[in-house]
Amino acid sequence: MSVSGASCMFGLHSNDIKSSLGYDQTALNLISFFKNLGGNVGVLIGLTYEDAPPWTAILSGSIMNFFWLFNYLVECF
Repeated sequence: MSVSGASCMFGLHSNDIKSSLGYDQTALNLISFFKNLGGNVGVLIGLTYEDAPPWTAILSGSIMNFFWLFNYLVECF
């Protein structure tokens, strides 16, 4: 995906997202930030998976998902 330019297409679709979902510029900036953060963390996990056993990548993914879920539950309740 990094070669296909999919990471640069968010700017093309941001006006459509803004109009169809009713987001403001602050929400789009937040979505863009987490899109970039996810891409960078994915590279680190891929490099870890290349040199370490598979369970380390699975464990780190599980930890990230746990913290996302914990943060979501804290914000909702």
